[in-house]
Amino acid sequence: MRRAVVAWRSLTVVTRAPGRELSLYEAAWLYAGPTHVVEVCLAGMLWSGRLTVTGSTLRIAASVPRDSVEAAVVDACKRSPDASAWETVERVARSAPVRALGEHLAEQNLIAPPGALRALTTARETASGLASSVPIVMGILIIVALFTGEPAWAVVGAAATVIASTVLGVASRKRPHLPPDGITDYGRQFLDALPDEWIPRTATPDATSGHAARLGRCARGLLRPDEEPRKLRAALTPPPSPPPSEVNDWAGMGI
Repeated sequence: MRRAVVAWRSLTVVTRAPGRELSLYEAAWLYAGPTHVVEVCLAGMLWSGRLTVTGSTLRIAASVPRDSVEAAVVDACKRSPDASAWETVERVARSAPVRALGEHLAEQNLIAPPGALRALTTARETASGLASSVPIVMGILIIVALFTGEPAWAVVGAAATVIASTVLGVASRKRPHLPPDGITDYGRQFLDALPDEWIPRTATPDATSGHAARLGRCARGLLRPDEEPRKLRAALTPPPSPPPSEVNDWAGMGI
């Protein structure tokens, strides 16, 4: 329960400077999480000619990375050159640079801290479990009261029912409003505040404004059909997987 209280408080602290603009990778994370950060990085490398796609695998055309996420991509491709593109993305999404980006966003209250959603959900499930067991316990206490002639047991059962109902009501209503992706309302405000023709800050020194603007659209899922990197998109299609869990917490990715 203490973890849930700490998580609740951490979601209400605002530390991000209101006037500071998001970076390219920050916007990508807020739009679709750590995996999308890597996808945007790969798109930038592909469009600048430093990455090629062969079937379902990635090939590095220029091994000098321009930023820490690109360095993680280059390292992953060198370590496992025959890995599928989606396997590479999953590996890089768990890398130190992407973890550091998530921690940075969490420190500024733009996303939920690692484990916050999980702790809050666990607290609600615990309260729900306790409340659901009360009728059984109360029934046992009433039976005991009937056989022993001690009405105090029935009073205890009634009191337990009232307490458990109160705890369940608080647990189901008093919780921060967070979508499954873990972005806070404050983080959503930053993402929504970006202009339509946003030109993000990028570590690529030779990026033209048009190239940067296309990366900005990619980060927010706004690419036009003629801009879509179809070969990369096809290579990134993962195999069928089981339905996601109720808590899509980035701590669950091992971050």
